[in-house]
Amino acid sequence: GGGGGNGGGDVGGGGSGGGGGGPVAAVLSYNHLLKGKEHKKEKEMVSAAKGAYVGYVVYGTPGLVVLCDASDEDVAGYLSTCRDIGKRGEEVYRGAIQDSGAAEGRRGLDEMELGGVKQLVGGDEATYRQILGLPPL
Repeated sequence: GGGGGNGGGDVGGGGSGGGGGGPVAAVLSYNHLLKGKEHKKEKEMVSAAKGAYVGYVVYGTPGLVVLCDASDEDVAGYLSTCRDIGKRGEEVYRGAIQDSGAAEGRRGLDEMELGGVKQLVGGDEATYRQILGLPPL
């Protein structure tokens, strides 16, 4: 037998956050983020996050910004700020991440390697590919 369906358990269950995983984060993707003093837009993006958000920036193609514990309003606000700066991004992932350091009262974006992003999503290949905009395996 084909094991019955899953009973529609918590559909629409009042968004209680990522059930015991880690903090919930949004991952935003940009065509590319370039590192270095001469790249003014990227510097403005990092500065814009300083007072308001905790997270990470991954330089490269694609470039990623991870906003930890960010509400829908936070994400929309930051994307809007980035558009004003001239960097158009999109949210590619929202969910629990494995990051104990996210809530330690720091503010702003720490630099991270791409491999760190994979660790944040618990090493999950499918999620990682989704974040990078790669087709599923």
